[in-house]
Amino acid sequence: METLAKIMAFKTPILSKKAIRWSGILLIVVFYLLGFFERPELITIDRRYQLSSSPPHSQIALVMIDQVSLKELAQWPWPRHYYAEVIKTLKTGGARLIALDLDFSTPSDPREDRKLVEAVSDAGNVVLSAFHEDKILQNNIRIKSANLPFPELSSAAAGLGSILYPTDEDGAMRRAYVVDEIHGGPALNITVELARQFFNLSRDEVGWDGPHQFRLGKQHIRTGSEGTFYIRYVGGAQSFPTYPFADVLQGRIDPAVFSNKIVLIGASAMELKD
Repeated sequence: METLAKIMAFKTPILSKKAIRWSGILLIVVFYLLGFFERPELITIDRRYQLSSSPPHSQIALVMIDQVSLKELAQWPWPRHYYAEVIKTLKTGGARLIALDLDFSTPSDPREDRKLVEAVSDAGNVVLSAFHEDKILQNNIRIKSANLPFPELSSAAAGLGSILYPTDEDGAMRRAYVVDEIHGGPALNITVELARQFFNLSRDEVGWDGPHQFRLGKQHIRTGSEGTFYIRYVGGAQSFPTYPFADVLQGRIDPAVFSNKIVLIGASAMELKD
């Protein structure tokens, strides 16, 4: 009995401290690869943005295709001379840059298209959006289709920018690709393209300085492994001067409010699901 008691009292560790430490590290690596830490990390990112204070951005203005504008202007899609008139108004008001987050990939009525091309060309500071999407053909063949403004409009624009954004596991968009491949060629994200033009940088002054560092003149954008950077959310519509598209079109807004501003034209109406 005495011998048995001594044996039971002697505690031999199943694993050494070193083995336990390495086992813990291995588990952390496995959990990370399985994405178990992704959701908590995304929550902390959202929380940091919510807690940070950002002043209103007076250099940016939004012209929104909202529900009020859709109701007033009735028909949809709108004839393209609507956009031409708004571009002229913004240019008259002294807008520094104009960006359209809208799809003009297919021609419409030739007269309407000509008015839009002329307005974009005359303004000389309009950046248009581009994107690609996967289309499934017969026999489940998947192809990547580029959505670019129709050729005459692309030629008239001051630049093109990608509006593709990866989505996280919860469906939110928190990151953007600095550069995307569209139609076999590189396209800067539309925000990066606007920054390039805002600072009057040539295309030679932007590019990769390394695997995770993109040069924008004398500034650098740090990116993740996928070539993305986090979007710096600054709040809701109250962070920017915002004007209904119909008000701008109908002359109810003084064009001078757009002087020296970057003006973004896009859709906010829920019906358009943008």
